[in-house]
Amino acid sequence: MNFVNQTETVLSANKSVVRNNLAVTLTLLVLFVFQTTEACYHPKNGFMWNHEELVKKAKTILIAELENIEKKEGSTFYVLKPIEVLKGEAPKEIRFLSHSFLDDLSNDFNDHSDEKFWKEDIGRSDWPCCICGPDHAFTFGEKYLLFPGAFGAMKSAEAIHSDEDQWLTYVKKHIKPAYSTRGGEASTRE
Repeated sequence: MNFVNQTETVLSANKSVVRNNLAVTLTLLVLFVFQTTEACYHPKNGFMWNHEELVKKAKTILIAELENIEKKEGSTFYVLKPIEVLKGEAPKEIRFLSHSFLDDLSNDFNDHSDEKFWKEDIGRSDWPCCICGPDHAFTFGEKYLLFPGAFGAMKSAEAIHSDEDQWLTYVKKHIKPAYSTRGGEASTRE
């Protein structure tokens, strides 16, 4: 009789362990499923655009500077003021929500002359997991070449430290009309 009681106790304990393991496994599975479903379904406009596509497809391109920083519930809102419109129509201000993962990254790739900037899909900002675009940060006193409707592009908010900056020069050159009319005939421009 003692042996039977001991066997029943062991079986009862094993059932409890199996139930606990099953509960932990199901909990982890549920957490994994919900975590993957919270990932970015729809990246910001401009995602995967190279520098040529960015300049061509962007409706608005401008130079702006930081006007204000607003901190709310662990996030940072940067308020930027347009100072020069290169293409399209500029809003009165541009508000950019940053998740405050990083401080300002003022890397300008040596006035954007570094080949790495031109060959890779990179910019001064990182793209942290699950926020659907680069997490730009801005500082007072800097100028930025912005593509407000295409903040999903890595090159959409580059720091500009001089008028000779190669990214700025490239953008200005390529937003000009593709042709001009001379004497009634169209001629292409490079």
